[in-house]
Amino acid sequence: MQDHTIFSYDDVFFLPPGASGGHIRAIREGDWTYAVYFGLDGSGLEYELYNIKTDLGQMTNLLHGKPTRDTKQEWARLHKILTDQLVVVDGARS
Repeated sequence: MQDHTIFSYDDVFFLPPGASGGHIRAIREGDWTYAVYFGLDGSGLEYELYNIKTDLGQMTNLLHGKPTRDTKQEWARLHKILTDQLVVVDGARS
């Protein structure tokens, strides 16, 4: 059984390469949704983290403003899982 889902999106038709919303990498695991938005040139990094148990509509980005210590720990944990999985997938394509 899979314990998480990875999502990847690259808008190559409408947004300029540096647009942060044009490239998304995300993970959904348990009660959490975490997403990274970026431009291919490395600019425009934006992060979102939602607890879908308490915020099903994903309206409150827990990384906005001053995240709590627990939120930062969850962010780091999910970021590592996402990054590790993307490295595995990229290696499999090589």
